[in-house]
This record gives sequence, C-alpha cells and structure tokens, in this order.
Amino acid sequence: MKNYEVLFIDLDETLYPKNNGLWQSISDRINQFMVDQLQISMNDAQKLRKHYLDTYGTTLNGLLTHHDIDPLDYLDYVHDIPLEEMVQHEPELRVILKQLTARKFIFTNASNRHADRVLRHLDILDLFDGVIDIQSLGFVNKPRKEAYRKALLLSGNPDPKKCMFIDDRVVNLVPAKEMGITTVLVGGPIQDPAVDYVIDSLNDLLRKVPGLN
Repeated sequence: MKNYEVLFIDLDETLYPKNNGLWQSISDRINQFMVDQLQISMNDAQKLRKHYLDTYGTTLNGLLTHHDIDPLDYLDYVHDIPLEEMVQHEPELRVILKQLTARKFIFTNASNRHADRVLRHLDILDLFDGVIDIQSLGFVNKPRKEAYRKALLLSGNPDPKKCMFIDDRVVNLVPAKEMGITTVLVGGPIQDPAVDYVIDSLNDLLRKVPGLN
C-alpha cells in the first residue's frame, strides 16, 4: 500500500460542494471586472473570458497577456464575495484531514487571501502546511506544467511518485498524472486515463483512496 509524503489539494469546489453558489458569484464578478476594465459589453466579456479560459487556463492569465491590468486588483475584486453565507462549515472535513499523515498544501489558481478566508471559515487552516497560490506561482496557473513544477519546489521538492493531487477538474489533473503524481477527481464519475481515483467529496477520501494513513 502506497504511503504519500505530500498531498496537493485544490481549493474552490474541491473543499466544498459545487452547488453552493460561491463559484457563480466569483464568475459574475470576473465578468463584471472585464466589462468595467475593458469597456466592453457583458456579452463580449463572456465570450472573451471563455476564449481566455480555453487558451490560458484562467481568465487572469489571458488578461495579463493581452491587457494592462493589475493582477492583485483583479484578485481582490473577484474574490470580494460573502463566502461565509455560501460555504457551509462541515466538521467531518476537519476530522478527515487530521487523519491524513502526509504534508498537505492547498494548490490553487486563486489568491492566498481568498484561500485564507475559505480555510478559516471551514476551520481547517491549521491543518495545512502551506498555501501555494497564484501569486507564489508567479501567476503561472494550472494546468500549465510549470505550475506543478513550482508547486513541487515550494513544497520541498518531494518525489512526484510520493505525491497526490486532488482537484475537481480533469484538465488540471492531466499534467500531474504525466509527472507521476497520483490523481484524485472530486465530483465524478468520469472515466479518464488522467484520473486514478474518483470521489464524490473529500468526505470519501479515506474510504475510497488507499495509502493515506
């Protein structure tokens, strides 16, 4: 049975369910930011955002590539949401995370400030060894392979074969799998060669994924 040294865990829609409205609120603010900053219509903003997501993996990376925006202003704006009203505190999540013997890092395309708010609200901040956010990644985002190499470096350069990455998007799991990292998809079921395990939520982690404690 495999014992892991490092677990990389995505933040949004991985630590909490997809249907609570939080990501939709962030999405709405991303669209509004583009309308305000680029002086375009909402319809054009939505189309351009889809193009940037498909091309660069995040809207922010597309905006940084093609427009003169301040990334910190962007991150502060899009994450200015009442997450406490949308994310439900689940004590079971803390119990499960405490049982994981590997070092744990949040690995997110969001900001450290947003991650801190989410983790504090869920009462699990103290259970993580660190947060690898978009700024610490030098604004190189998942699923660009460079982001995964930086995450490994920032976590002490562990052997990828002794690492696990947990995310809610298959596209983000693909580079990790190619690097030898064990992958877990949250919110399946999806059959894909990039996915080693599928779980409905993190509450199923210990039950469905061996070698974690």
